Amino acid sequence: MKTSLVIVLILSAALLGCASDSNSSAHFNVSTVFKSEYCGPASSNPGLNWLAGPEQWQAYQKRLAADPRVKSEGVVSENSKGVLVVSLGQQTSGGYGIDLGPQAPFIEIDGAANRETRTLVIPMTVTEPKPGGMRITVMTQPCIGLAIVSDHEIGFVKVLSNSATAFEAIRIP
Repeated sequence: MKTSLVIVLILSAALLGCASDSNSSAHFNVSTVFKSEYCGPASSNPGLNWLAGPEQWQAYQKRLAADPRVKSEGVVSENSKGVLVVSLGQQTSGGYGIDLGPQAPFIEIDGAANRETRTLVIPMTVTEPKPGGMRITVMTQPCIGLAIVSDHEIGFVKVLSNSATAFEAIRIP
């Protein structure tokens, strides 16, 4: 009886080790820096925009600060690789929005574990107005800014959405 229990425990530990998440050794964090329903003309189409350095982020931040409708939610740390701006593009009514999804971001590695094959995947939740419901008629450009901190080099960022809105992965310079 004791022998079978020991064997079961050893096999369980081995199986848990094999099934461990490939991200367990990777440290990364994705946090919201800002959200808005009005990101302006730079985001008329759905898409991703990478702000790589402090200069790019500061220029974008100045443009956002001029609009009181933009909600600043956090700061970009010195460890940040950059800020990813996710835009839903121009919408013809209110009720659209975007936020981090319920699943945690993860890193996909395709082939050898080098920078060019690492893709940070960020699940997002897109909200849309209810069909047939009342909504305000106004042009909006919903977006969210995400600060990315990682101790690994990342080659690409991809956003997964719960809606029909598709985002192309972008290469991180």
